[in-house]
Amino acid sequence: MLVSLAFFAGCVTLLLHVLTSYWEWSQFTSPASYPSGSKVWDRDGMHTTLIMQHIVGRLLSSSLTCGGLHSNPTCNMRRQQGAAVKPRKAVRNRVFRREGVNVTIAFTKECSKRLEDQVLALAQGIVFLPSSASIPTPPKPDWPPETEQSFFHLLRELVDIMGDLNIDHFVSYGALIGISRHGGLIPWDEKDIDIVMIDADGTQKKKLLGVLSDGGFLLDCFMKGVLISVYRREVNSCSGPGRFPKIDIWTTFTMPSNPSMYWLHAHPSMFTIPANLVHPLRLAYIGEMDDSELAVSFRPASDGVLDCSGEYMSESVVDGGLVQSSWRSICHDGKRKSNCSDRVAELSFVSSAQLSLSDFAHRYTSDAEAVLGSGPLDPETTIHASWRHYQGGVVHFWLDFAVAYSSPRDEAESRTTCSVLLSAPRSEPKVAEGKQMIASQFGWEKPQMQCYVL
Repeated sequence: MLVSLAFFAGCVTLLLHVLTSYWEWSQFTSPASYPSGSKVWDRDGMHTTLIMQHIVGRLLSSSLTCGGLHSNPTCNMRRQQGAAVKPRKAVRNRVFRREGVNVTIAFTKECSKRLEDQVLALAQGIVFLPSSASIPTPPKPDWPPETEQSFFHLLRELVDIMGDLNIDHFVSYGALIGISRHGGLIPWDEKDIDIVMIDADGTQKKKLLGVLSDGGFLLDCFMKGVLISVYRREVNSCSGPGRFPKIDIWTTFTMPSNPSMYWLHAHPSMFTIPANLVHPLRLAYIGEMDDSELAVSFRPASDGVLDCSGEYMSESVVDGGLVQSSWRSICHDGKRKSNCSDRVAELSFVSSAQLSLSDFAHRYTSDAEAVLGSGPLDPETTIHASWRHYQGGVVHFWLDFAVAYSSPRDEAESRTTCSVLLSAPRSEPKVAEGKQMIASQFGWEKPQMQCYVL
């Protein structure tokens, strides 16, 4: 009798999920209104495909869990069960100083020693021009120095733990906007960093929460596991005034009906993200730490993932006409919305270029052929170069790339990603004699959407 009732209840729940999903879908815009030539979906047959994805996504959300922690409106206090195992470093640094500029290169654990040495040779072949001392430091979140460092240590611990558990993740929302548009955290976004973890088999979140809880982290679980907040170690209350900044963790799943798409429940939004906008994961600069380490996290392959949520898009009427605005053009500090282009005097902005390793080496090193032949990197490896501009000058230069890399220790090992980030604060690279500088662009200003949203 009990088995029959349980089966009946399960069928009713499934039916309600399907009906609710179809009703929600019926509120969306019809496919006829989508522009042709979408980079993500073919217009033909899109309606049926997305209905199925929405239904499956709703069912996936029911598998979210607090991993044994009680979901409540207050807080899940630390659970101490002996000394936690210290995770291996997911990212290691190599540092050198040249022409008065400190250069730090971060490598993920998948990168080989030969690859590290080749990147170091590339970096040491670049002449870095120091920024003018008259250019002030760009504004950043108004945290006390000890709070900033504590937050960076929390981020580094999380990156190491998730790396040890082989959990892929990436920053998104406001943190990704700051990295892409301003070269760091948005100055007025002082409360948190949003991280999206990829739960490949539906068990990753429970595994992660167990390690964090046993490690003495203060956690809060919202909406039955839709959102997990992780607090700095010195914070003892999830509701006190000193609880910020913190790290929020959301979860995304691979769509069973379409493995090339991820489904994300970021309450109240539910949407899909094309996997080719996420992988390969790149390293992202967050800040400097007091022990000469970089505070880094991972970023998706393309900032176009921000276009998928629709959260940063809106319509407004200007001079009688309908105007589309988004994170690409509007800086909203919580008090006012303004065109980002009108705030160049008070904010830093990032220009970037995408080119091959060979092209970069020939433009910015004195002996490109020696660099290119010194290691395993393909000369056609795609390099992302970024310049952070503030008050008329460049105050930071980055170079990053991510490549598929198969461990030489085990040929049968599945291919993983080696991600590299070079950080040169208060400087920029000098173009080699007889060569031209790269024509960088403010890529975040591109009006072309990379993900058509529902």
